[in-house]
Amino acid sequence: MISKMKEAIKKNKKIYMLILWIKVLTCGIYYSLFLYLFRIFPINNNKIMIISYYGKGYGDMGKSIIQELKKTKTKYNIYWGVKPKYLNTIPSYIFSVKYNSPLFLYHLATSRVWINNTRFEYGIIKRKKQFYIQTWHGGLGLKKIEKEAGDLPSTYIAQAKRDSKMINVMISNCEYRTKQYLNNFWYSGKVLEYGLPRNDIFFKKTDLSLIRKKLKIDGNDLIILYAPTVRSYKFNYLQIDFENIVNLYKEKYNKNVKVLIRIHPNICDNTSIIETKNIINVSTYPDVYELMKITDILISDYSSIIFDFLYTNNPVYLFAPDYNEYVKERGMNFKYNELPFSISYDYTDLEKNIITKDHLKHDDQLKKFLENVKLVDDGNSSRKICQLIKLIVEKGVDVDEV
Repeated sequence: MISKMKEAIKKNKKIYMLILWIKVLTCGIYYSLFLYLFRIFPINNNKIMIISYYGKGYGDMGKSIIQELKKTKTKYNIYWGVKPKYLNTIPSYIFSVKYNSPLFLYHLATSRVWINNTRFEYGIIKRKKQFYIQTWHGGLGLKKIEKEAGDLPSTYIAQAKRDSKMINVMISNCEYRTKQYLNNFWYSGKVLEYGLPRNDIFFKKTDLSLIRKKLKIDGNDLIILYAPTVRSYKFNYLQIDFENIVNLYKEKYNKNVKVLIRIHPNICDNTSIIETKNIINVSTYPDVYELMKITDILISDYSSIIFDFLYTNNPVYLFAPDYNEYVKERGMNFKYNELPFSISYDYTDLEKNIITKDHLKHDDQLKKFLENVKLVDDGNSSRKICQLIKLIVEKGVDVDEV
């Protein structure tokens, strides 16, 4: 009965938007009241607040920055806003605070530096002497985003505009992405082409055995990562016969094969994955870049991780059975059939391509693509941002001096 009511409300756009606005404004009042109240406390110059995916654990850009910051042995007080189910992901040297709790808002109001990879909620207010570094959660991407997407709810647009006004600098990894920030993010401030902190992992030696051990995967197993992006419409994310994929690769490479399935954070709680000895659900694993580091073969669709995965020089297979519907819904910034990857539009094609095709790392198509987008990742992004934080904290630089 309740689910039917929810569906009926969603179909009535006016009622649905009214409910959304009531929710957003109610939460906004809550945030702003506490943040104004906590202005009676001074800003702690050595305090840094980090948020990743609205409180979904220790990972992405913030993790890479903090790991680098730890190497400098500077005495910063680092706080991470996190939802209760992800508390165990936060290292002991970081103070974890319940995301959106009054305590979280207190630390947010008194931190000198904010680092976020998504939008702050409507009602979050930054003080004049606070410095907001927006890393965003995607680098080079296929789909149209923010203003250019064209189908965003008015609540999100209001949230995005207010967030963009607070940002001091955005972090980019290519000329193409920088233009997107300036054209489509309601943002006219400074963009630093430092590269993406999370991509630093691809340029450094990492003890892969520790990652494999966490997932109980043998060191000789071949690893396939399936990581589709989220849709706004009904879609079967698990229509691939993963056991058959395991058998195909086992026959092709004469190795034991493990499939890691990572459903998008926005919908992973509502997607049921049956695990077997060969299939592992890694949807709540906090750091997808650790997973990519140990991955031998990536199967995805329209997700931006396909471009980050280029740094591994390993095969990428695109599975796009809903291509026409997805393009109609989201649009694309690149011609899909010109991407330097193996593309399958149905499951039969995917099986054929797995058997007959290897990746195209030496292909002219890939070289031309990379030349056009001008990626600047070099393994030093986190170090550059840490130097920026040092300038902000120790020398009090303003954005114009960066």
